[in-house]
Amino acid sequence: YHFVVEIYTLNQSFECLITLRDEKKYYPHFWEITAGAVLKGETPIQAAKRELFEETGIDVSIDQLQELFVEKHQSCFIYGYIHMIDSLKQPIRLQIDETIDYRFIPMNEMLEYTKRQDFVPTCALRFNRYYSKINHIFSTMIKR
Repeated sequence: YHFVVEIYTLNQSFECLITLRDEKKYYPHFWEITAGAVLKGETPIQAAKRELFEETGIDVSIDQLQELFVEKHQSCFIYGYIHMIDSLKQPIRLQIDETIDYRFIPMNEMLEYTKRQDFVPTCALRFNRYYSKINHIFSTMIKR
């Protein structure tokens, strides 16, 4: 099996971070949730921490990542994590050859945003599948 992670980054304004894929990548110039492969010797949560830092410059501790889902597919497992940042204090640094732009999209607009022709279809499916759970987890995070 191949192991993949997706990291849902939300801010206090209930906006979701999405990044634009580089032109050299599969699905060039498509928007997506931060994601990547688990490397040999890593746990999925360690990969989520690494991928988030590599692609966005956001450095979180493992205990700041909360598991959102685990999906088993024919040839892979996909692990989803969610966390919250203070977007005013956290600058975004894009990774060369990976990401070329970013946006924070209000959650109440994300369902429509994922229907765009330039949004990675598999990311859109998972976002829509877990939308209610994302809302629930966010509301518990914001209360802390």
